[in-house]
Amino acid sequence: MNLDPDRLPRWGWMTAGLVVMALVSNVLNVLVFYPLGLPVAYSAVTVIASMAPVIVYVDVWHDEDKRSYWSHDRLRVASDVVFVVLGTLVGASIVLLSLAETGLPRLPTELLAMLAGLLAGWALFYVRNSDLYFQTGDDGRGR
Repeated sequence: MNLDPDRLPRWGWMTAGLVVMALVSNVLNVLVFYPLGLPVAYSAVTVIASMAPVIVYVDVWHDEDKRSYWSHDRLRVASDVVFVVLGTLVGASIVLLSLAETGLPRLPTELLAMLAGLLAGWALFYVRNSDLYFQTGDDGRGR
């Protein structure tokens, strides 16, 4: 199956990817992580970590200027994905654990954890691949 970036707008691919990853992560929570002892209160971390690569990589895949990223070898791309997921797990976990006992309702706590996790994951991807975002043109200035 060949996925054409131009078949749907970026937001369409983003929405489809996020829905699929939310479903997959919730199935994994129920079948794997809850039986292993993960409290339900922390299940948002797995959902956030599964969504982070979608948010990072749909942009890289859809943008014509960033498609040069895919010329890297598979090990580099796979390690970047692991880096993004681990960064997201750490960022979301820190916020979720920090706010767990504060008495905030679950939704704002999870939204703040999502924001922190996604920022941490994207920041780690950015640090490893800053050349994608600061490409120089013929005049020497960044685009």
